[in-house]
Amino acid sequence: MKEINELLPKCTHIQRKMVADMILSAAEYVRAVTIMETARANVADRDAEEARELKESTDRARSNAHNDLIACVNAVNRICDKHGVPRVYTGGEVRREYGDFALELVSSVFINRH
Repeated sequence: MKEINELLPKCTHIQRKMVADMILSAAEYVRAVTIMETARANVADRDAEEARELKESTDRARSNAHNDLIACVNAVNRICDKHGVPRVYTGGEVRREYGDFALELVSSVFINRH
Protein backbone atom coordinates (compact mmCIF):
# COMPACT_ATOMS: atom_id res chain seq x y z
CA MET A 1 0.00 0.00 0.00
CA LYS A 2 1.34 3.38 -0.97
CA GLU A 3 0.27 4.92 2.37
CA ILE A 4 2.47 2.49 4.27
CA ASN A 5 5.37 3.11 1.89
CA GLU A 6 4.99 6.85 2.50
CA LEU A 7 4.80 6.39 6.26
CA LEU A 8 7.70 3.99 6.90
CA PRO A 9 10.61 6.34 6.09
CA LYS A 10 9.31 8.79 8.70
CA CYS A 11 8.90 6.19 11.44
CA THR A 12 11.09 5.38 14.38
CA HIS A 13 12.14 1.77 14.89
CA ILE A 14 9.27 1.24 17.35
CA GLN A 15 6.75 2.81 14.96
CA ARG A 16 7.93 0.57 12.11
CA LYS A 17 7.39 -2.41 14.41
CA MET A 18 3.85 -1.17 15.07
CA VAL A 19 3.22 -1.02 11.32
CA ALA A 20 4.56 -4.57 10.97
CA ASP A 21 2.34 -5.67 13.85
CA MET A 22 -0.67 -4.16 12.05
CA ILE A 23 0.12 -6.11 8.89
CA LEU A 24 0.57 -9.33 10.86
CA SER A 25 -2.67 -8.73 12.78
CA ALA A 26 -4.45 -8.29 9.44
CA ALA A 27 -3.07 -11.65 8.30
CA GLU A 28 -4.11 -13.26 11.58
CA TYR A 29 -7.64 -11.87 11.20
CA VAL A 30 -7.91 -13.23 7.64
CA ARG A 31 -6.64 -16.57 8.93
CA ALA A 32 -9.17 -16.61 11.79
CA VAL A 33 -12.05 -15.87 9.41
CA THR A 34 -10.87 -18.61 7.05
CA ILE A 35 -10.69 -21.12 9.90
CA MET A 36 -14.13 -20.11 11.18
CA GLU A 37 -15.80 -20.33 7.77
CA THR A 38 -14.13 -23.66 6.97
CA ALA A 39 -15.27 -25.07 10.30
CA ARG A 40 -18.84 -23.87 9.67
CA ALA A 41 -18.85 -25.60 6.30
CA ASN A 42 -17.72 -28.88 7.87
CA VAL A 43 -19.92 -29.31 10.96
CA ALA A 44 -22.47 -31.63 9.34
CA ASP A 45 -20.64 -34.75 10.55
CA ARG A 46 -20.33 -33.54 14.14
CA ASP A 47 -22.77 -33.95 16.99
CA ALA A 48 -24.64 -30.86 18.17
CA GLU A 49 -22.43 -30.20 21.21
CA GLU A 50 -19.19 -30.59 19.27
CA ALA A 51 -20.53 -28.32 16.51
CA ARG A 52 -21.55 -25.68 19.07
CA GLU A 53 -18.14 -25.77 20.77
CA LEU A 54 -16.35 -25.51 17.43
CA LYS A 55 -18.51 -22.55 16.40
CA GLU A 56 -17.92 -20.79 19.72
CA SER A 57 -14.16 -21.34 19.75
CA THR A 58 -13.62 -20.26 16.16
CA ASP A 59 -15.90 -17.25 16.60
CA ARG A 60 -14.04 -16.24 19.77
CA ALA A 61 -10.68 -16.53 17.97
CA ARG A 62 -12.00 -14.43 15.09
CA SER A 63 -13.40 -11.80 17.44
CA ASN A 64 -10.12 -11.58 19.37
CA ALA A 65 -8.16 -11.25 16.11
CA HIS A 66 -10.60 -8.58 14.95
CA ASN A 67 -10.17 -6.58 18.16
CA ASP A 68 -6.39 -6.79 17.84
CA LEU A 69 -6.59 -5.67 14.22
CA ILE A 70 -8.72 -2.65 15.08
CA ALA A 71 -6.35 -1.61 17.88
CA CYS A 72 -3.31 -1.94 15.59
CA VAL A 73 -4.94 -0.05 12.71
CA ASN A 74 -6.00 2.78 15.01
CA ALA A 75 -2.48 3.01 16.48
CA VAL A 76 -0.91 3.18 13.00
CA ASN A 77 -3.42 5.84 11.96
CA ARG A 78 -2.31 7.91 14.97
CA ILE A 79 1.29 7.51 13.78
CA CYS A 80 0.20 8.70 10.33
CA ASP A 81 -1.43 11.76 11.89
CA LYS A 82 1.72 12.49 13.90
CA HIS A 83 3.86 12.45 10.75
CA GLY A 84 1.35 14.29 8.57
CA VAL A 85 0.90 11.49 6.05
CA PRO A 86 -2.35 9.96 4.75
CA ARG A 87 -3.96 7.44 7.07
CA VAL A 88 -3.55 3.81 6.11
CA TYR A 89 -7.19 3.13 7.00
CA THR A 90 -9.83 5.60 5.93
CA GLY A 91 -12.93 3.50 6.47
CA GLY A 92 -15.55 3.93 9.14
CA GLU A 93 -15.98 2.45 12.58
CA VAL A 94 -17.97 -0.53 11.29
CA ARG A 95 -16.10 -3.68 12.25
CA ARG A 96 -16.68 -5.32 8.88
CA GLU A 97 -14.91 -2.40 7.17
CA TYR A 98 -11.81 -3.08 9.25
CA GLY A 99 -12.05 -6.70 8.14
CA ASP A 100 -12.30 -5.69 4.50
CA PHE A 101 -9.22 -3.50 5.00
CA ALA A 102 -7.38 -6.51 6.47
CA LEU A 103 -8.09 -8.60 3.40
CA GLU A 104 -7.03 -5.74 1.11
CA LEU A 105 -3.80 -5.26 3.06
CA VAL A 106 -2.92 -8.96 3.14
CA SER A 107 -3.72 -9.29 -0.58
CA SER A 108 -1.48 -6.32 -1.33
CA VAL A 109 1.40 -7.85 0.62
CA PHE A 110 0.92 -11.17 -1.16
CA ILE A 111 0.63 -9.68 -4.65
CA ASN A 112 3.70 -7.47 -4.17
CA ARG A 113 5.95 -10.10 -2.61
CA HIS A 114 9.48 -10.51 -3.90
